[in-house]
Amino acid sequence: MIWEIKEKQNTYWYKSDLCELKIINSENKTNIFLNYKDYNIIMPMEMWGFCEEVTERNIRYDIEGDNIGSWYYVIEKKNLRLFIDLIYYFIKEHNADKLINPKLIIKEWN
Repeated sequence: MIWEIKEKQNTYWYKSDLCELKIINSENKTNIFLNYKDYNIIMPMEMWGFCEEVTERNIRYDIEGDNIGSWYYVIEKKNLRLFIDLIYYFIKEHNADKLINPKLIIKEWN
C-alpha cells in the first residue's frame, strides 16, 4: 500500500515514503496540498511535465493559492485516487530533490 491515511476534522492526511498530502473535500471538489521534505514542489513539478502526465489520463485540475509557496491542486473528487497516485509516481520516477527550491519551504503543515 502506497498511502497511510488518517482523518482529522474533515481533513485527510495521506503519508507515503516519499511525501505527505493534506486533502480537504468540498461539495464536488478536492483540494490537495503537497509536502515533499517540507517543501511545496507543485510549481517545479509543473515545469518538469507533471501536467502532461495528468492530461494524458484525461484528468482536469487547477492550481490555486495566494503565492507559489502556498499552491495546491484542485480536482474533481472522482479523480482523487488516480491523481494522488500520479503525484507519488511522478516524485518517485524523477529526482524530486532537484525540484526543491528554498523559497518554497512550507512554514506550517497542520
